[in-house]
Amino acid sequence: MQVKSIGITSVIFPPDIGGPATYLFNLSRKLAEKGYRVKVFAWGEEDEIKVVNQGQIIVKRFNRKRPLVLRYFLSMVHIFYFLKDVDVLFSNTLLLPTVIANFFLRKPLIAKIVGDEVWERVCDRYIPCKLEEFENKKFNLVIEIKKKLRNFSVRRADLIIVPSEYLKRIVKKWGIGKDRIEVLYNPVEKESVLSKNI
Repeated sequence: MQVKSIGITSVIFPPDIGGPATYLFNLSRKLAEKGYRVKVFAWGEEDEIKVVNQGQIIVKRFNRKRPLVLRYFLSMVHIFYFLKDVDVLFSNTLLLPTVIANFFLRKPLIAKIVGDEVWERVCDRYIPCKLEEFENKKFNLVIEIKKKLRNFSVRRADLIIVPSEYLKRIVKKWGIGKDRIEVLYNPVEKESVLSKNI
């Protein structure tokens, strides 16, 4: 299949500030420069559709102020309708609603995993423990359900991208074959490195 269009899902995208937002904007811009049609679904401060980068990137923002369960359900619906005409899906975050929407879309799905969101939300905030301990230890029913939903989502991606060999070993424990996990180190802008060294 010749890929001509890519749909991206994420919890943040510029004007939101942060590493993932910057990464996704740069990725979208580079893909558009290479002739791909890029559509981005992301949470934002209000509902809107915007065309950016001289019309090469279409961004649909979904108000993140809605209650969590409703937000995830409506995200799945919006992802289905907004990205049904793309060739490939790339989920930087929002993997669960993307996976559910993709049950109907049947698109190749790439997921970028940069950490364990369940661990970050649960252990890092409420039950301090190391990542390896969290992966191997049993917790209460709510946490175990969250871990199963994480595993369910990741297993349904056709390709998993991680930024390190360490994270690759962690993701393999979620039931993912190593042949579906690729290590792609985070890029560094040459200009920023040079400016710091001068």
